[in-house]
Amino acid sequence: MKSKMLQATPNSSLMRIMATGSLIIICGLLVASLLISICSMYNLARQIQTTTRQPAEVMRKITDASTNVEKMHIYVLQLERQRSPQTVSYTDTMLEGLYLRTASIYKSLEKQYTGSVTDIVILAQLLENIREQNKNLFAYIADKRNSNESIKNFIHAVLDPLYNAVPAHITAVLNFEQSSIDSVYTESRKVLFSTTLFISFLTAAVILILILYYHLQWKMNRNIRQTSISLNNALIKAKEADNAKSEFLARMSHDIRTPLNGIIGMNFIARQNIQNKKVLADALDKTKTSAEYLLGLLNDILDMSKIENGKMKLIRAEFNLKKVIETIEQIERPVAQQKKLTFTVTVSDDINLNILGDELRLTQIIINLLSNALKFTPEGGNVAFSIQPGLMHDNQLPVRFVVSDNGIGMSEDMLSRIFKPFEQENAITASVYGGSGLGLTIVHNLVSLMNGTVSVKSRKNEGSIFTVDITFDIPSSVRQTENTDSPRVNVNRIRKFEKTRALILEDNPINMQILAEILAMYGISSDTAENGKSGLKKFLESQAGTYQLIFTDIKMPEMDGYECARKIRTSGHPDAQTLPLIAMSANAYEKDIEDAREAGINDYISKPINIDRLLETISKYLKYENATSIPPQEGYAASRDTLIKSR
Repeated sequence: MKSKMLQATPNSSLMRIMATGSLIIICGLLVASLLISICSMYNLARQIQTTTRQPAEVMRKITDASTNVEKMHIYVLQLERQRSPQTVSYTDTMLEGLYLRTASIYKSLEKQYTGSVTDIVILAQLLENIREQNKNLFAYIADKRNSNESIKNFIHAVLDPLYNAVPAHITAVLNFEQSSIDSVYTESRKVLFSTTLFISFLTAAVILILILYYHLQWKMNRNIRQTSISLNNALIKAKEADNAKSEFLARMSHDIRTPLNGIIGMNFIARQNIQNKKVLADALDKTKTSAEYLLGLLNDILDMSKIENGKMKLIRAEFNLKKVIETIEQIERPVAQQKKLTFTVTVSDDINLNILGDELRLTQIIINLLSNALKFTPEGGNVAFSIQPGLMHDNQLPVRFVVSDNGIGMSEDMLSRIFKPFEQENAITASVYGGSGLGLTIVHNLVSLMNGTVSVKSRKNEGSIFTVDITFDIPSSVRQTENTDSPRVNVNRIRKFEKTRALILEDNPINMQILAEILAMYGISSDTAENGKSGLKKFLESQAGTYQLIFTDIKMPEMDGYECARKIRTSGHPDAQTLPLIAMSANAYEKDIEDAREAGINDYISKPINIDRLLETISKYLKYENATSIPPQEGYAASRDTLIKSR
């Protein structure tokens, strides 16, 4: 019995040792598990904090890249309807800029994106293919042998599949980033459950750790919620931007198609009634009206783009304020007479002086306001324009321009948003009176650039009053304009030039034919050259006195108009320094005009050609005879080629 007891004792001791050892091992495992859980929670917290930031950044960049590709697609699709040289050039520039920005985004995503690199590589390759096919498209368009239908088929067959392939890969990247956020959140929930179960068997110290864990978990969930809210807000903003883009495109599509329909329709009517002079003349007049409307619309959009991009630069030059007012009155009075409106202009003799500023932009401001007043005032109404100079102080003169009418007026709601882009009273106003809704926005921005103010008072069906206050600098030596100044060329006269020959440098055969035939109508014969290089050769090979004028386009192959003008001026030809050079280009911004002057060009006329402006320019350099009157309405738009009508 004793032996059994002795045998049991060692066994009990062993059991105790084993139990103690097991307890120590279990405690060690528990402690290790606790430490591992704490470390896991800490690492998970860091992972979640990193993940909640990184996917959002990747998703933002990939969304920007997607938007850029969509814009590229839109620009390409626009070429189905409009493929003028300036439109093609502008589209090429915009596509290249969008490509560079998108390529830069893809480059940065190669380091940030944690998914399959193949996704980004495929997107980058698609972008390169799109760029290459875009270049092929421009080459295809430049080939005059290709019809409009073949160009359209090229876009749909080659480019559309490439653009349509991008969203699928974009979605793959977005889905991966979203799954990363979802997996982290799911993993955090699992850790929460296991740790809660584990902590229930621990001591009070472990409970404290549990409390700490919950605190950390709460912070993690808050970060996830904040990230989710940020992503949702970004999605809402993206949708709003997309809606704004769609609304803008819809409005512009309608406003552009309306005059285009008039041009195409009236052209058809004219071709069908070649022998009926009355119908033919009416169709041509309406075609001209539609074309001028379309030009004004495009100019409004381009001006707004320059203002918003900070590229609008004001010229500081000396000009006579009274002459500007007289020019504006000559432009707008025929419109008032046509609508049977009473048009009153009140001018003080005190403004007959020279001031410093931007003559073109000041004229544009007043033209926009007067055009609006004349447009929105019914037949038999009154439109008044007054100029009120203030007191001169420190070589500065404040001037107030007031345009008032008793037209349809505006509601209080419209007054609060009158200077915002694309704003019109309602759909009926837009459909009846037309316009882009940019005229008053341009006025407001131009006045602000001049450090002035513009305000408006209006009541529905009672009329409107626009007041513009601008302070101008006065030159050190103020010159009063004498009555003996040489008069302006009367644009309502036809000039007949004799013994005059011109050289026309123009790469577009249609533009070349238009200018040559217009010159021929007024007695000017012409020789032509398809680019600056061949035009320079004709001039150098000509005898002295062969040409009295040279008209040159600016953008031409082989040699542009600037280089050609420089080579003419520096050549040894007898007429090199005296022959008038006149540039004719679709680019008519201040920098273009300044570049032309530096190249030795005497004058600059913007396209499309305005006949009165052309004749007025020619008359500066040539004598004319046999002038006969033409109806006022034919010369009405003479000074509008550089101005923008408000809509």
